[in-house]
Amino acid sequence: PFPHNEGVMAGAVRTANWAESPLGPIESWPTALIAAVEMVLDSPGSRLLVWGPEFTTIYNDAYIPVLGSHPNDGTGKSFADFRPDMWLKIAPSMHAAMAGQGQIVTQLRTVLRRDKSSEAVFFRLSFTPVRDQNGIVRGVMQDLVETTSYLKIQHELSAENRRFRELFDQAPILLVLMAGPDF
Repeated sequence: PFPHNEGVMAGAVRTANWAESPLGPIESWPTALIAAVEMVLDSPGSRLLVWGPEFTTIYNDAYIPVLGSHPNDGTGKSFADFRPDMWLKIAPSMHAAMAGQGQIVTQLRTVLRRDKSSEAVFFRLSFTPVRDQNGIVRGVMQDLVETTSYLKIQHELSAENRRFRELFDQAPILLVLMAGPDF
């Protein structure tokens, strides 16, 4: 049965009342939409699909942690209604991808509530146009990776490098730093 994946969000796709959504009943879905939904649900990384002018949302199990304390109820809803906080930040990229221009956002900052506390987090997002068999863009596939830990490490290394340079600059004797294959 469609979808073939057995995850939580595949179950949500199976049980949603699609007839009352802009996508209509699953039986009427175009092949491109069915294939895109299967790709989203089978992805091991956080992935989301929006389809049609209403940006109707379907996402996978790996996307659920990205919601933080936000309700896991976006399947079949417009992304703008499901995540209005994020929509304000990504709408230009979504619209560009719907116009056929893939997009990358490298450091999207947002605040998520996790484990009863709020924290600033960063994501790298890509927005890929999804075309039908005639080459017309019908949706957008969004992949996202949380980069908060990477950025924290990068910041710490930068601070350590600054401290090292300050120590080097303040040394009372001549220090020579040699690098390269001959040293």
